[in-house]
Amino acid sequence: MSRIKTKFDPRPMPRIESARPMDDLCVEVRWIAGTRIGRTEVVDLSSAINKYRVYAPLRSDRKLFESLAAGNDGAILEWQEGDFDMAVTTVERLAEEQMTGADFEKFLARNNLTRAQAAAELGRSLRNIQDFIAKPEAVLPRVIALACFGYEARKNPWEVLFGFSLDATFEFVKQEPTVNDNGAEVTFHPAYRRA
Repeated sequence: MSRIKTKFDPRPMPRIESARPMDDLCVEVRWIAGTRIGRTEVVDLSSAINKYRVYAPLRSDRKLFESLAAGNDGAILEWQEGDFDMAVTTVERLAEEQMTGADFEKFLARNNLTRAQAAAELGRSLRNIQDFIAKPEAVLPRVIALACFGYEARKNPWEVLFGFSLDATFEFVKQEPTVNDNGAEVTFHPAYRRA
């Protein structure tokens, strides 16, 4: 028996209906299953392609990169009829790590940041921030997206780690306990209550 305990991932497996090569090692994909179902978006594959040697030919050969197709019922992206492939789970992870100008604007609103404050927090010029917002469909540099995710995680780590805010926990502590069938006093946190 194995001592390694694996966790079951309840998310549905992602699948891609179609894929089209774009410039700068990006692809346009249409999702038909998974957490991004129904979306058509441009995903920047450059971090994966530049990281692994197996993809080295894709870096310099544009014609090879344009041989892109969705394969194995949408479970992989493949080039040159299967000579090179990439799991769609990798593509999904890369899509989750990126941010568009529209996503960035939502980030500013969610965190009550002005453009000048965002520039200061992210170490960018105000002009950079304005350029990000001016192009709602453009993909921001990966480092900016990851910095934004980190900013939100630092701002409210309790919610990132446990799925509920610290304020909800304080409200929970103030509640009067209830008595169960055995006569014991119990209180359930709102995040663990059954509907």
